[in-house]
Amino acid sequence: MMEIVKRISLSACFMLALLSPATAHDPKGTVISPDEGERLVRRWGYSFLMKLDEKNGGAKQFVVGSEILPPGKSVHVHKHDYAEELLIINSGRGTAILGDRKEPVGPGDIVFIPQYSWAGLDNTGTENIDFLWLFPKPGIEKYFRDTSVPDGQEPKVLSDEELDRIRALHSEFVTYRDEDLKDYTASSASD
Repeated sequence: MMEIVKRISLSACFMLALLSPATAHDPKGTVISPDEGERLVRRWGYSFLMKLDEKNGGAKQFVVGSEILPPGKSVHVHKHDYAEELLIINSGRGTAILGDRKEPVGPGDIVFIPQYSWAGLDNTGTENIDFLWLFPKPGIEKYFRDTSVPDGQEPKVLSDEELDRIRALHSEFVTYRDEDLKDYTASSASD
């Protein structure tokens, strides 16, 4: 069953990519297997895959990544003023925060996050949440690369000032809700 969910989720990614004008003009295209992509390590020490962007696969108008969110961890509430976002839950259970609502999510669910909307994801379950995130426009990958390092390197330790500077630099792509950052610790963060 899990393999079917992963195949459906990956198929959805590729169907969306096929609808992208960037892919429509590229006669070659690309196929990305579940373990392929640019592995980056977040400053908290766990990794994610940048699966599709201009650097990985040549997408001009799409950014896709995959991530594992351990139990008790969160993608803190944030918004994207430049684009909508999709989360596709492959496995695990948790809670999606959508504005002032909290919705349970599990395998096979697609979470649609409108542009300008506050959203987050909490792993309230007992197993990892394996999920894909998709953006129909480039930009967020720059923030991720500035706050992460390639796999095999020591994770970045950023001072509050450095993180504030990076967030200001990329504020058109992502903004975090201040009240959610008051207790922003390495034990709870996914950023």
